Amino acid sequence: MAQSPDDSNQLQPSHSIPRTLQTKPVTIPVQAASGVISDIGDNAVTGRAEYIRQNTDEEMIWQETPSLVLLLPRFVKYAILMAIVIIACSMGRNYVGHNPWARAGLESIGIHSSAVSRTSEPGRRTGHKPRGGRRALDQPSDAASTDSTSAAAPDADQPPSETPYSGRSNDLDHILILVQVGFAGLLTLLFLAYLLKLMTTKYRASSQRLIVEEGSLHSVNRPYELHQLGDAVIVKPLLLRMFGISNLEITKPSVVLYGLRNADYVRDILRQGGQLEAQRVDKIRFR
Repeated sequence: MAQSPDDSNQLQPSHSIPRTLQTKPVTIPVQAASGVISDIGDNAVTGRAEYIRQNTDEEMIWQETPSLVLLLPRFVKYAILMAIVIIACSMGRNYVGHNPWARAGLESIGIHSSAVSRTSEPGRRTGHKPRGGRRALDQPSDAASTDSTSAAAPDADQPPSETPYSGRSNDLDHILILVQVGFAGLLTLLFLAYLLKLMTTKYRASSQRLIVEEGSLHSVNRPYELHQLGDAVIVKPLLLRMFGISNLEITKPSVVLYGLRNADYVRDILRQGGQLEAQRVDKIRFR
């Protein structure tokens, strides 16, 4: 069926209408929009955000801090290390004191070390018998009489004076003492740092998330979705087991909750909370 010339003219666009669509910009700045988007500023929320926060079904179900019993294994470890350092320093001091070659080697590098302490006249100590036994006691008294004419005899009531061994300062003892003090100070700082870490660590669980917060000066807050947590393993070391304390290790993602007082209960609520959260997420996803 052929179209009449009049119909073809009606299908053509009218050139009398001005084409203003191409002259308008495709996008506009946010400041030009009206409503709450233009009114909101930096670090601000609208009433809708507060409504969402107050009407959420997420509730806190568990909170705990690591037990201070965790300090006991650390204290035992540091005490053993300190005892090893003290024993090693004592053995080194005795070895150098009885070995002239070791003393000569230290002298060559500028470290002065003396032998085992001794006196200049060891035979004249108080209560020490002279060599020779009774024969030395039964010597003729004429020698004593001739000596008395030349010099006066010392007082028998006063003990003979001992002249200590004079030598250079024992640098080795000073070095060993500094090593022990420095090692003890280092272990003390590590122990206090571990104590501060335990006191500033918090474990919290809601119906949807597991939150691990740790750190004093540099605080870190790590949330984990319950429906994404993997298997949980309860670890009970010997010292912690004596006090009813255990650790909860979650395989995926790798999370360790230290010093829990009732790890079995915590594992159960995290598992059941994760199952409920997974069901809720699936309902929302396939709604």
